[in-house]
Amino acid sequence: MSSPESRFPFESRYTKVQGFDIHYVEEGSGAPVLFVHGNPTSSYAWRNVIPGVARATGRRAVALDLLGFGKSEKPNRVDYSLKLHSEVLQGVIENLDLRNVVLVGEDWGGPLAAYYAIHHQENVDGLALQETFLWPMTYEDDFAPRFRAPFAPSPPPSGSWSRRIWR
Repeated sequence: MSSPESRFPFESRYTKVQGFDIHYVEEGSGAPVLFVHGNPTSSYAWRNVIPGVARATGRRAVALDLLGFGKSEKPNRVDYSLKLHSEVLQGVIENLDLRNVVLVGEDWGGPLAAYYAIHHQENVDGLALQETFLWPMTYEDDFAPRFRAPFAPSPPPSGSWSRRIWR
C-alpha cells in the first residue's frame, strides 16, 4: 500500500499570511482555479482533481491548506473563526497574485469562497460550490454550543485544544 505522500505528488509551497505559514500546492499555468477545502480535510482532498483541471482547462490549479489544517501552521492560541479563515484566504490570493480566479469551495470552504467572491467581484471569473452551506449571516452570528464542535478544526497531533470557529 502506498503512503499518503506518494499519492500527493506536489511540491509543498508556503506563503506567510498574518504571520502564519500557509501551505499550498499548484500545477499548471494561466488564470488560476483555487480550491478551498472543508472540515476536517486539506489540500490533499484535491489531489486527484488538480492535475485534471490544470490539463483540461489550461489553468493554474492551486489548493491551499487553511490555517490549522494539513501542512499549514497550527497555532494553539488562535480563535479559528470564519472571519480569520476568510482573511487567510484573501491573504493567499493577494500573496500569490491570483487574478481572475475561479473559486471552488467544498463544505465550509463554500462560505469562504462565496464571501471572497461577493466582496471581490472584480477578481473572480467563477464560483463553484459543492456540499456546502450558505445563509445570510454576519461574523457576529453564532451557532448554539452543541453545533460548534463539528466545525472546529482538527487538533494538532499532540496537546489539548479548545477553539471556536464562529465569532
